[in-house]
Amino acid sequence: MKLYIFKLEPQLRRNIRDCRYTLEELQKIKGNLVRQFGQRQKGFRRGALLAAGIMVLLLGMTYTALGSSNVFWFTCAVTAAIVLLALLASWIACIGVVKHQFNCAVRKGYPEYQEMLCLHSFREK
Repeated sequence: MKLYIFKLEPQLRRNIRDCRYTLEELQKIKGNLVRQFGQRQKGFRRGALLAAGIMVLLLGMTYTALGSSNVFWFTCAVTAAIVLLALLASWIACIGVVKHQFNCAVRKGYPEYQEMLCLHSFREK
């Protein structure tokens, strides 16, 4: 199984660190990343809702089989923990790594503009 992790192109990261872009070019790059993050967040929300729905369905079937017992509540806790860990890993793979890479490159290459260029929130336009 191959896990896809969304990363910045190494050349792009290197160019940002080496100050090879103008401020306008960097703002365009940031705008493209913010747009991609918006699309990815939309897909992530759909996936999270789907995972939550499946979890509720499976736990509902477990409840009908076991009733309200200690085993059922333990199953609920373990299932919730596994789903949360899977969603966290998914968010890191689809958004978190690129955000970190871009922010680190901007801090090294353009420290005077880091407040303006760093990706603080994905709701930026």
